[in-house]
Amino acid sequence: MSKAELRREMVAARESLPKEERLRAQELILKRVVERPEWERAKVVALYHPFRGEVDLLGLFKWAGKRTLLFPRVCGKTLRFCKVDSLKELTPGSFGIPEPSDSCVECPIEEIDLLLVPGVAYSERGYRLGYGGGYYDRVLAKKGCWQMAIGVAFSCQLLPEVPVEPWDRPVDLVLSEDRAIFPATSTWI
Repeated sequence: MSKAELRREMVAARESLPKEERLRAQELILKRVVERPEWERAKVVALYHPFRGEVDLLGLFKWAGKRTLLFPRVCGKTLRFCKVDSLKELTPGSFGIPEPSDSCVECPIEEIDLLLVPGVAYSERGYRLGYGGGYYDRVLAKKGCWQMAIGVAFSCQLLPEVPVEPWDRPVDLVLSEDRAIFPATSTWI
């Protein structure tokens, strides 16, 4: 199966989750995130705005406390992460996804403690299938060993394998509503 076919199949599976099941799963995923010791230690956390049925992590605002929350903004072929205190600071951006307005302060990738990463599908080895732009792979390539990247997905998005290219980068942990996968590539085992 091609990447494009797999992408279509996985987006359709994600979008077809019944509303009640989706809400229950999202609550469980949020709970799993905030129970992680990496969340407890993190001072700067990068989130994302959900798109096409992705796991909605916006509920993390209520658990943010003194943490700085960042959201990505597409700038050419890269993602830049900007501080957001309120969802009102997000405006329609690239691909129709809400992103920080131009007035939001950018934060260097090196200052991110915890990066929460969306995906169309995730493998048991921590590799993700995204939408094909390579934005998160470029961010993950710059990640330091002190930073943790957690892929979040519904169980229906977890596969034994996804197609991997030489430039693809795995996450350190994949969380779904009923599983936590520490890939062998993780430095956080």
